[in-house]
Amino acid sequence: MTDALPFAWEDYGTMDATALAERIDNGDASAKEVARQAQSALTRVNPSINAVIEIFEDAVASPEYGQGPFAGVPMLLKDLGSKMAGRKQ
Repeated sequence: MTDALPFAWEDYGTMDATALAERIDNGDASAKEVARQAQSALTRVNPSINAVIEIFEDAVASPEYGQGPFAGVPMLLKDLGSKMAGRKQ
C-alpha cells in the first residue's frame, strides 16, 4: 500500500462533500484514502486554527460507513459532547 494521497492539494481544496462522495462512489478513491487525506489536511491546518481536539485514528485506519449519498465522506463533529468510550469529549 502506498502512502500517496488520492488527490492533489489544489483539487482537494475545491471539493465539497458531494464531489468527494462522487469520487468514492465512482471508485476514483476509497473511503480510507479520503480519510487519510482529510487527516493530512487537518494535521497541516489545525495548529494555526486550533479547531480539532482529536482525530479518531481508528476511524481513519478503518472507516466504517453505511449507505446513503455521503457514504465514506469524512466529517467533523463539533460540540456534540461525544459519549463514545475512550474519546476525549
